[in-house]
Amino acid sequence: MGLITNNTNQGGATFLSVRISTDAKGRKNAVLAKRCDEGTPGARQIFKADGSPALTKEGQTCWRLEYDAIEGFITRLEKHEAEWGNYLHIHIKDGADKFVLSLDRGDRYWSDFLLRLPLLTPQTLTKFQPYSIADEDGKKTNQGISMRQFGKKVERRWSKEAGYEGGPPQATFDEDEQEWKWGKRNKWMEENILDPIAQDYEGAHPLEDQPMPDQPEPGDGPPPHSEDDLPF
Repeated sequence: MGLITNNTNQGGATFLSVRISTDAKGRKNAVLAKRCDEGTPGARQIFKADGSPALTKEGQTCWRLEYDAIEGFITRLEKHEAEWGNYLHIHIKDGADKFVLSLDRGDRYWSDFLLRLPLLTPQTLTKFQPYSIADEDGKKTNQGISMRQFGKKVERRWSKEAGYEGGPPQATFDEDEQEWKWGKRNKWMEENILDPIAQDYEGAHPLEDQPMPDQPEPGDGPPPHSEDDLPF
């Protein structure tokens, strides 16, 4: 249980975020990332989208450990506000080990988790594995979080297969700004999925004195929205 990696070198983890990396064949893939110091076994240097090294406020290079998945019990779902953005913190416990998986509010991983949340069974061992799979021509990317309980995949509550009735409102396209607007969808998902279900996890061994980073991880940033996300 706990953190899972396909790499031979592993490190402990506390605070995790979903980031885009590359696999052994140079293909982009999604990973669970934990910031660490240079020289940590298994650490990979962080680069910006333009290929330049990401630097701290002090001008030092940034490094992280990368994991493929995490397995444990959800103990709390917490909305977290910071000066650089809003997040959902998923508190996870595996024995004595405690983790916080942070998802950027409104991105594909956040929305995919919430679409599956109604079908999760509380107090049950859960495996989380982010994915980012590009199509053959590289124009579209399928991104989300695969989750498993009782050895079976947890499906989305609303999808093409399950239907959209009673689900989140569709995004709207702003012709003037030439971009999709997700505000109504995000608000609906918080008020109708996250807020009521989070109560089922309140008081379930909350994580205390959890260290959080003082700034967001530099580098690739949250995945952009695309028409693939529609109608949600």
